[in-house]
Amino acid sequence: SAQGPTSPPQHSSDPLILRFGAAGGLAGTTVGGETSSDGGVLLTGLLGFPVSGRSALALDITVQPFKAENPIRDEASTAVYMLAGLEVGLGQSRRAFVRPELGAVFREWSGTDVSQPSETSLAIGAVFGYSVGTGRKSAWVLEGGVRLSGAEELTSVLASLGISYTFAGAQR
Repeated sequence: SAQGPTSPPQHSSDPLILRFGAAGGLAGTTVGGETSSDGGVLLTGLLGFPVSGRSALALDITVQPFKAENPIRDEASTAVYMLAGLEVGLGQSRRAFVRPELGAVFREWSGTDVSQPSETSLAIGAVFGYSVGTGRKSAWVLEGGVRLSGAEELTSVLASLGISYTFAGAQR
């Protein structure tokens, strides 16, 4: 049935939301009170499962292929963030959303002074976005987010701003 002009958009009846995109990222790494900042392109993906017309459980994967330098040693890391969260539509249109997240970051280290080749640590994040439908099952999504993580003496922050495309499960 067709929606009336005052009906808010809903997630489609698709059992799955698939979203892929790219973002600009800024990684801040702090070790022993020293901080470095490095930027580059991030690759993003999301697999979601609608639980209501306003919310979806989501697995967010962010790949950081650029190196984030350790400020006190000759080593740098690339990373993959895998975070799960609840994406909640805001307002009457539900096109704006927020997604608090919790999960893990997997880092791979390289350089001449590498203390360990790889590590996994806890990560938390929050993503804010806005979806613009382009069809019944597709939409462009503008997203901004921040992810925080830490390991033994390392703390990192990854901030991002990007655009992605939803192939299935978009708001209509």
